[in-house]
Amino acid sequence: MQIRTRISLLSAIVTIVVAAAITFAALQREVLIDKRYSNQIIADQLILWNKIKDGLIDEMEDLVWLLQENRSLLNALESENLVEIQRVGNKINEELESEPAVDRVDLILPDGSLVYSSQTAVFPSSIISNAVIEDVLESEIPVRGVGNDKQRNTALVYGTPIYGDDGSILALGVFGLDISRALLEFEEVNFASVVIVNRRGRVLAATGENLWDRYSDLIDISEANNLQTIEDEGRYFSVIVLPQTAELGGLVGRLLNIREVK
Repeated sequence: MQIRTRISLLSAIVTIVVAAAITFAALQREVLIDKRYSNQIIADQLILWNKIKDGLIDEMEDLVWLLQENRSLLNALESENLVEIQRVGNKINEELESEPAVDRVDLILPDGSLVYSSQTAVFPSSIISNAVIEDVLESEIPVRGVGNDKQRNTALVYGTPIYGDDGSILALGVFGLDISRALLEFEEVNFASVVIVNRRGRVLAATGENLWDRYSDLIDISEANNLQTIEDEGRYFSVIVLPQTAELGGLVGRLLNIREVK
């Protein structure tokens, strides 16, 4: 091979290598930008979701006086009159029917037993876990967050001690609001369908009927904090997968934001 040919070939190889390096760098930069963009979207969605939850829980907190200042309830708890506790609990629940901020009331005695729940069930269970109950009774600090019971009802929760005249804790009063209320607000702000599933992919709440049945095979919920694109009958959707735990109940799940890409 002549020297001129070698030089030409070497020059061509160098050009190809440089071009490939530039292309690779550009692709890497694009991937990095896409990753940063995805991370920012996810972070913004988490902030929005938490703000919606906190706002609704604040509304529940504003109504806690219905428990703490209810003389009939305090008397029933002090006397440990279960029949009277049920009667007063039902009356409080009726009063709250006009308040969209609360749709569930649980009363838990200091020994951890659920003495009243407005949630109908054959075997009712508290919307917060035993561990959380113990923590609140010991610390006397109100709790707020997401809870779930053994029937997989998932709710926003505000729980606080109820004190007797002598300052002792008579019970733990817990307000709950079905988490679907928060999903509807999230949907309204995002113009997107929203669904919560547990880690096994079972629907806990959704803003659309049969929403998860339609898209479950297309969405990967194995990892949270990711942005996906799916295609369904020629239509494309962006899917944001966020972590959603019921820190007061033990649930581990996913919050999915599904929006059609125009």
